[in-house]
This record gives sequence, structure tokens and C-alpha cells, in this order.
Amino acid sequence: MKNNSYSNPIGITQQFRFCGNPLRVDMYKDCGFQCNYCFAKTMVSLRQQDINCADIEQVKGMFEKAFESNEPTNNIKIELLRRRTPLHCGGLSDPFQPYEFTKHLTLELIKLSNKYQVPITFSTKQCYLPQEYWDILDPKIHAFQVSLIGYDNEWIKKYEPNTPSPQERLAFLKQLHEKGFWCAMRV
Repeated sequence: MKNNSYSNPIGITQQFRFCGNPLRVDMYKDCGFQCNYCFAKTMVSLRQQDINCADIEQVKGMFEKAFESNEPTNNIKIELLRRRTPLHCGGLSDPFQPYEFTKHLTLELIKLSNKYQVPITFSTKQCYLPQEYWDILDPKIHAFQVSLIGYDNEWIKKYEPNTPSPQERLAFLKQLHEKGFWCAMRV
């Protein structure tokens, strides 16, 4: 697998006019969970199995422009950041896929979110976070939606070959809730 960076890690969703999460951020353009039904797999980069990472310096630059400059802009993404429109992280890839725990791009995004108090909803199928993530996640600005397509692990593995079991995801959801995070289950 190659490691390529891609531009436009922060973007407006195609459903901007009617979406509750119109501003998306994806630190990866592919996903190690490799769900068979994933719409993002139709992208050329995913068919080639390249690892495409967000350019973290570009993301930092957007946050800096939004919050450390009073300069007028006609960039809607900067304006939405300035208004602290919640980011939706996990539209093209799982922000906490196993690859994250070596690259730490989502971890860097969380640090930016904390610094500038920008809320983020993370969409994930993960069931585990290393302690360094728990140490900086903030229930006041971070929320989670955990996806689940069923409860039978054997059936799920046909469609989501590399994901944690439903039982593990439900336990993770409970753990998030106990730590004070707003949580949703995406079924």
C-alpha cells in the first residue's frame, strides 16, 4: 500500500442544504475496515488500495486562518469554522480505523478541536481507543455515533470483514456514555 496525501480534507457535504452535519472532515480517504457496501469504495483511490492521508498542515492552516486571523474571506469552510459549525468526522473513512493508531491524524484533529473549541461528531465502528485519545477527548465538544448493521457477528463479517463485533461496539458505546459523551447508534 502506498501512502499518499490528498487535498480537501475539510469540505462541504453534497447534502449541504438539508444536512445536520454540512461540514465534513476526513483524515483518511480510505478505510481499513473495508465494508463491502461502503459508497466511498467507489473512488479510484480506494479501488487501488492506496492509503490517502489528509495533509495535516493544510488542516492546521485552515484552523489558523479561521481563528487566528480577522481577515475577511469568502471561503465558506473558513466561515463555518469561525462559527464553530460542528465537524462531521468519518464520512469517507472511519476516523479510528486501525491505521489511525500509527498515523495519529485524528488525534491531531482532536488537539485542534480542543485548542479552538470546535465541536466534532465522530462516526465510527471502532470499539477501542488508546489512553492518549481518552486523555484529550472532551465530552463538551466531542460526540460519537457508532454504526451497526446487525447483532449477529457471523452475518456482519460477510459485509464488514474487518470491524469489531456488534457486542464490542455496544460495549464501546456504553463506555463512551459512562464517560459523559453524547452518543448515538447509527443503524
